[in-house]
Parts: sequence; structure tokens; C-alpha cells
Amino acid sequence: MSKIQKLFKQKPNIVYDIPHSISNYKDVIKIFYKYKITNKLDFYDPGSIIKEVCKFHENNSEHIIMYHSSDKDDAILLCKIQQQNVNILIPAELGENKNKNLIAIYA
Repeated sequence: MSKIQKLFKQKPNIVYDIPHSISNYKDVIKIFYKYKITNKLDFYDPGSIIKEVCKFHENNSEHIIMYHSSDKDDAILLCKIQQQNVNILIPAELGENKNKNLIAIYA
């Protein structure tokens, strides 16, 4: 857990503003799992951002992918530390970005 905290305290390497919002963060986990099995997404992904993030999550270790869906009070962290996947819900403290759908990568 300390590796996750240390990595998350850093500034994200990249932040994407995406058009997709969800009602339940379990759907995000399902998307990543399904991509891992099929290498496909079953929804429109303009610019292939989500596909590239899924590839990154699958092929790289020691990272965190944070996803926040607009107007939610929390965000999900998809962590991969020492080849172990850990998913954590955290309170979203995004201020002016609260109404945005965001993906941030910490590596």
C-alpha cells in the first residue's frame, strides 16, 4: 500500500479529458477485464484513448490509472504494483474538474 501512496502523491504523467461517463465504477473494471481477454472495446472510443490506456495497464507494471466520472464524489484507482492489480475507491477532490470525465496516469 505504501508504494501506491507514494506513486499517487506524484503529479500524474498524463491526464485525459474523455467523453465517457459511467454510473458504477464496477463497469470500469469490467471494461479492463474484457479488454484483457479480447483486446477489444465494445463502445466508440474516439482517438483510441481508452484502448491505449487498457494496453498500458496490461503491459506495464508499477502504475496507477485514476478514473473519475463526472459529478461523482469518488474516483477509482486501478493500480498495478509488483504485477498485482489493486482497485481502490477514493474521495474525488477535483475542484473545478468535478464535472469532467478524467483519466490520469501515474507511473
